[in-house]
Amino acid sequence: MREARSLAVAENRPVALSIETGDRSWHIDGRPATVLPPEIGLHLKTVASETGDNRGDDNGGGIGRFRFFPDGSATGGRIELKGANRRFTVAVDWLTGRVSLTDGP
Repeated sequence: MREARSLAVAENRPVALSIETGDRSWHIDGRPATVLPPEIGLHLKTVASETGDNRGDDNGGGIGRFRFFPDGSATGGRIELKGANRRFTVAVDWLTGRVSLTDGP
């Protein structure tokens, strides 16, 4: 996510980071996808316009996007990743585009 934000600012263009919850993969505009290991659970929460539904919540089978803009802002949202004994939340602040990582619930 931080890479997508940096690209948007450096190249003065919007950059999307897309997450496919069904196969637990993500990619930045035009780049190869990265697939999460099967033991990692994924829950995505973005603005509704970025998931194609009215809730902005995609817990399986869909595509969600975070868009980062040249001024550093973003569409905002969060991703929750959990394994057997740990949980992480990656959050994007819509106003500043700041990406933060929290360990735990």
